[in-house]
Amino acid sequence: MSDPDRYDAPGIPVEVDDFQNRKAKELTVLLQADEASPHSHFVEARRSDSNDIVVLDVEPEVPQNPVHDIRLVERIAVVFDHEDRNTPEPLALRRGFPKETLHQNIIVEGTPRSLCLHEEPYQERRLRWTAGRFVRRLREWLSQAARDELHDEDQSLERLFLGTPHRIVLPPTLYSGDSSEVPNLLTVVRLEEIDDGLTIVTQEGAPGGEEVDQQFVGVTYNASPQTHGIIQAQPTSVAKLDQFLEGEDFLGVLRERLKDLEGKEEDRPLDSQLIITVRIPKLREESTSPESTDVWAFATKKEISAVGEDIGIWEMKDGEPGGLITTDDSVRGEDTKLFLLNPTQSLTKGRAAELSGAKVSRSHHVAVGLGTLGSQVQTNLAKMGYGRWALIDKDVLLPHNVPRHHLGGTFVGTAKSASIAGLENLSFESPIAEPFVGDVLSARGGETDIDEALRSADHILDMSASVAVSRHLALDIDSDARRTSLFMIPDGRDLVLLAEPSDRSLRLDQLEMEYYRGLVENEELSEHLRMNGERLRYGQSCRDVSSELPQDLAALHSGIGARAYRSLESDSSVRLWRTHQDMSVNSISISARDHLEFDVGGWTISVSAPVIEEMKTQRQERLPNETGGVLFGVFDTERSRIYVIGTIPAPPDSEEWPDAYIRGAEGLQNRLEEISGRTGGQVEYVGEWHSHPPGTDTGASDDDESLFDWLTRHRQKDGLPAVMAIQGTGDKTRWFVESLSKNHEISTSEI
Repeated sequence: MSDPDRYDAPGIPVEVDDFQNRKAKELTVLLQADEASPHSHFVEARRSDSNDIVVLDVEPEVPQNPVHDIRLVERIAVVFDHEDRNTPEPLALRRGFPKETLHQNIIVEGTPRSLCLHEEPYQERRLRWTAGRFVRRLREWLSQAARDELHDEDQSLERLFLGTPHRIVLPPTLYSGDSSEVPNLLTVVRLEEIDDGLTIVTQEGAPGGEEVDQQFVGVTYNASPQTHGIIQAQPTSVAKLDQFLEGEDFLGVLRERLKDLEGKEEDRPLDSQLIITVRIPKLREESTSPESTDVWAFATKKEISAVGEDIGIWEMKDGEPGGLITTDDSVRGEDTKLFLLNPTQSLTKGRAAELSGAKVSRSHHVAVGLGTLGSQVQTNLAKMGYGRWALIDKDVLLPHNVPRHHLGGTFVGTAKSASIAGLENLSFESPIAEPFVGDVLSARGGETDIDEALRSADHILDMSASVAVSRHLALDIDSDARRTSLFMIPDGRDLVLLAEPSDRSLRLDQLEMEYYRGLVENEELSEHLRMNGERLRYGQSCRDVSSELPQDLAALHSGIGARAYRSLESDSSVRLWRTHQDMSVNSISISARDHLEFDVGGWTISVSAPVIEEMKTQRQERLPNETGGVLFGVFDTERSRIYVIGTIPAPPDSEEWPDAYIRGAEGLQNRLEEISGRTGGQVEYVGEWHSHPPGTDTGASDDDESLFDWLTRHRQKDGLPAVMAIQGTGDKTRWFVESLSKNHEISTSEI
């Protein structure tokens, strides 16, 4: 005879040996061994067409005055499906089992309460499932329910509805509740069904000139806050949604919104289905502030024309809505069935930044060079919602690019900048990138779109791996934009960052020189620019050469580069990241020192501060004798610039007297060749320097004139100017370029 106080357990009685589910058998064996489970006792085994059911009595720890009516003995039926695809479901068979406790699954009215024991998905938890753990958790759940302690204070709030496998992607305005009172037209741009779950992707408005398969009209309703509690039954009609939102004017708002569609059928067709987005702020407890917001979407199965009739605002005649004099309140949408959808917001830059744990940058950035490194660094930054981008690159994607480029093989033959911008803009609700297909250098001096993009930028990021491009960006663009350069060395081992300070007190070209100086001075970097690996030819041109570089290494450096770029502080930075065979990465910083610039004889001299300091130190150490050495650096003949970045002290065979200095040559050529090798051939001999004794100014003596004549004849062979510096009394240095009449005296204090 059935117990009137209990629901009948599902299925029919069977023997345990008839069970198909292994876990059901394990639970039964455990319960039948009393010593193994002293507070839980086996009652019976049952079976249905697709499930095995174990019925047991559980004795939880219940306080003397429980918050919720949990009894000292609760009868539970645990349902195991034969295929073990779903979590074992505990059903409370007592008819009076409290429905107000948290962490219960949605049920059909008049059926046993379904207890939710875990948040973790079953496919993960099943790897650790044992009968003993299950029984302990069931008993613990009942005890916590009695004390109203099922929900931890730091645990996220319960959802209002159980959820659905069906999703819809909505524009931000509709999702966030910021949409206008006029319903929004939504066009379905993608519809995909996977594993019985439907995904609908929408965009706001109608795509111009395109055939539209399906459209919705969207309405947002912002509900009053609710205290989180048990999961609710899902409203299946407009009327039931109105009942769920008891005490609110949901139906009145819906009627007013749909009335707005009269006379606007062309823009918002009445043969579309309706999407109702409901936003419900949730409270942890009454009188507290909202902690989160549930957003749900309900799609009507009927067209809007029929929905309007079902909620009493019009009658359809000859396909046109005829407004009623007064709303027919006797019809409230009982016949308008709803289809629950789990909405998600289409991606915005702000949302992308939030998901990435990054700050939103609204600055205008220009990326120059979208090759192996550039395509991946820029894409990383864009995916995080970082900035607005102008993308500049002249090249098309070729097959040999694909193994280490952001773009895949389907883009072979397309312009890199246009394809990357297109992909990124598809990811966001509004465009984030604008492509420019062209050469930065060919645009030099013109009034092109590229020039305008560079001039209007807040930050220019050079990833071209081209010295010519880097110099052009540093010196030829009239803009306040901060400049940064990122590049990998040819074999991909090292990544290099050169970043100007915010005030541009050190330019990118000067940081390039500080980078070279670091390579010369730091023994750890002696092999940094020496080419390793085989160079590979991908075409017939003499320039069609690439090098071995694995994508995993490029991806690693692109991640580091993107993070380094968005983490820049206001100071300048010269930094390297080096990868090793054991897959470790270490960072090496090079101190960037000030440069002093001045014009001499039609040339601009840029001298690194350590050069002046070194000449001063060597002079002081050798007094009362004169001393000197060799200057090394970089010539930029296109812009008539000379960069002096270091000195080589007097060779050991030099002659030094109080009134004369003759520079020797021992070991000098080897040292210059070493410096050139360390810097990839960029740094070379620039000129000579020597000191004058105390009480002597920095003017050229007769001997100095002879030296300069020799320098002039020697440098004319290479078409380069003679350069000589004289360090004298008062820490002053005079620089001579091309002729002795073309000179400039500076003080150390100017550095």
